[in-house]
Amino acid sequence: RALLNDPISSKQTLITTVSNPTGITIDYIQNKLFWADQSNQIIQFSNLDGQNVETLVTTSNDDSPFQIHISGDELFWTTEGDQSFSVITLNDYNNSVSLDLKGFVDIIPVIYGITSIDDNKRPDSGYHECLVNAPGCSHYCSINNEGDAVCTCPIGYILLDNTTCANPCEPN
Repeated sequence: RALLNDPISSKQTLITTVSNPTGITIDYIQNKLFWADQSNQIIQFSNLDGQNVETLVTTSNDDSPFQIHISGDELFWTTEGDQSFSVITLNDYNNSVSLDLKGFVDIIPVIYGITSIDDNKRPDSGYHECLVNAPGCSHYCSINNEGDAVCTCPIGYILLDNTTCANPCEPN
């Protein structure tokens, strides 16, 4: 993980046992981090700080987990090998269901993404510094370590003043 306004010096490695991560998602309700590890053929989760790692699902070579997504209290995943789509209820780890997508997706060897619209994905705290005290940023508004709204720029751009980003290689 890293802070948006300082991604280089704030970078931290949370999990070191993952071999080939192919999907990652956050359960904002339970404050858990989930990931799919294709090489180890598992879906695991931990606290948001990387502590207390547990294995949720173990698969086989034919159905290694590829992408994962949480919607409500269910975790969905796709597999690379057998073109299936599976779901498990997060409060009932012993009960998962798979849907074979062969025939529906014959021309697609791998389902590369999965998503849904979920109001719980980003809980409404009722207050966000960038919404309340937006400094009029040309590109991004981020929260600094002190909790203040500050303007930040994409990689390769520089902050000309406190609000305007510019590409130093382009003439004004």
